[in-house]
Amino acid sequence: MSYINTQEIYFQKVRVKKEDSAFFYFTLEACDNMCFYSTLAHETGQTYRDIEVRCTIDFKQQVDNLIDKLSQGMPVEILKQEIKKEA
Repeated sequence: MSYINTQEIYFQKVRVKKEDSAFFYFTLEACDNMCFYSTLAHETGQTYRDIEVRCTIDFKQQVDNLIDKLSQGMPVEILKQEIKKEA
């Protein structure tokens, strides 16, 4: 039996246009249980949304592939990527 390595969390901070954010969220939600996301605080009138995306290290490649595919149809700026070791 194989167990998922939950000790490492893959973290990305991305920026998308406000008008693209709903489709970005919808696509992440459609990939049920692969990752989770949260929208960072923003000011009224901002034309973009910053989104934090997290998953276990086991899903890193799939999440990277998904965001890469989304970036082919909309501007997606990767602001930060890192692997965090969870205690």
